[in-house]
Amino acid sequence: MSKNKISVLITGGFGYIGSHIAKMLVQQGMRPVIFNRGECKLSYIEQNCDIVTGDIRDTYLLIETIKEHEIEMVIHLGASISVPESLEKPELYYENNVGSTLSVLKAMVATGVKNIVFSSTAAVYGVPKQALIYEDFDTKPINPYGQTKLMCEKMIHDLARAHDLKYVVFRYFNAVGSDPDGDVGSLKAKPSNLFPLAMLAAMGKIDKLDIYGRDYNTHDGTAIRDYIHVNDLARAHLAALPYLMVGGDNVVLNLGTGRGHSVMEVIEMVEEISGKKVAYENAPRRKGDPEKTIAVSDKAEKLLNWTAQHSLRDMVVDQWAWLEKQAN
Repeated sequence: MSKNKISVLITGGFGYIGSHIAKMLVQQGMRPVIFNRGECKLSYIEQNCDIVTGDIRDTYLLIETIKEHEIEMVIHLGASISVPESLEKPELYYENNVGSTLSVLKAMVATGVKNIVFSSTAAVYGVPKQALIYEDFDTKPINPYGQTKLMCEKMIHDLARAHDLKYVVFRYFNAVGSDPDGDVGSLKAKPSNLFPLAMLAAMGKIDKLDIYGRDYNTHDGTAIRDYIHVNDLARAHLAALPYLMVGGDNVVLNLGTGRGHSVMEVIEMVEEISGKKVAYENAPRRKGDPEKTIAVSDKAEKLLNWTAQHSLRDMVVDQWAWLEKQAN
């Protein structure tokens, strides 16, 4: 890795968001160090990144990796992220998410690394009282996934104060889309969110898509969410690196587009781009699902000079191309 570039460790770099961040770092002339469990199934990552295979909770291996690669910055993404699974196996989420974050922080303290970018989630807000969500809203998660992410945020804050660490915590809204070049993307065998499920229904890979709630007080009766292209998320992480390196304040930032799209709008866009019908069935609302959630990301724009650039059409076009590529 070039000595005039920031050396970056990415935990969870084989994953959906991590692989997109890694690719952008490579495009900036770096060779990111990926720390991940399991086998890498993305040839782009294998060819362009240094890879360390291990469990993030192995603090000793993290310490050795940080020393060997002269790491200056950590982007901590590695976590379990399924809300339904977190309700079924909460112990797994506390062990994986909280345990891994504590391990990363201990390794940073032991090696003198001061800077961390942490992947959090809008799930920490629970069910907000209004559609437009600001970072200073109350945090009241309603599932173990959101609860563990909030615990990680609090740990980062406490250890930063005790050990002079610097952090940017990003609260993602709904990450979608894919790398337009098709080099990296999600390899989940069983996705659980709207975009891939709608596309799999269009491809005939699943029988139908369930729409949870058609009686919301929205223009078409379906819930509205703020969807953000994964490459816009990745750009925010790259913007956070120099911000921290020049002494930026510790901060929690929302990442979203500031625009909402309903479930039916997403389905209609998938049908338009794919030229295929999406089979769906109406189902009752899920407990705790808010009617409308939209990120206010003004702080990210002000501090990082960042704004989301991709439209709903971009998101669908890019993710459809990736899924078609995987199907062939």
